[in-house]
Amino acid sequence: MKTLLLTTVLLLQVTIFYGNSAPGVRLEANAIDKNSGQALEYVAVTLLDANLNYVKGFLSTVNGHFSLNGLAYGNYFLKISNTGYEETIIPLEISQDVTDVVLGPITLQPQGKNCLKTKKQVPAIVVTVAEK
Repeated sequence: MKTLLLTTVLLLQVTIFYGNSAPGVRLEANAIDKNSGQALEYVAVTLLDANLNYVKGFLSTVNGHFSLNGLAYGNYFLKISNTGYEETIIPLEISQDVTDVVLGPITLQPQGKNCLKTKKQVPAIVVTVAEK
């Protein structure tokens, strides 16, 4: 009886551990500044499907690296953005014969000096919390 219980517990742990690893394609890249070549911290990365619908969003690491596991086959757009930089959109076609997609460094172009002057100013939003 103890052997059966121990075997069941071990199988459950293995299933939980390996069940969290997503099957599919692994996507990996680094985001860098186009002018300096320096890595960009915490770049916003958004994966969109072929119809530009949101699939997943996440941030790069402090050294600009990002990866996504478990990507299904199909067509996507990878949107990369960071404050003070122009947004970059990269089309991706993931075919069935691919297991890893390693993109070269993705360069982001800094916005011009006058970029803040051309942005639309929006009024501040004030949130008031009522006490109970």
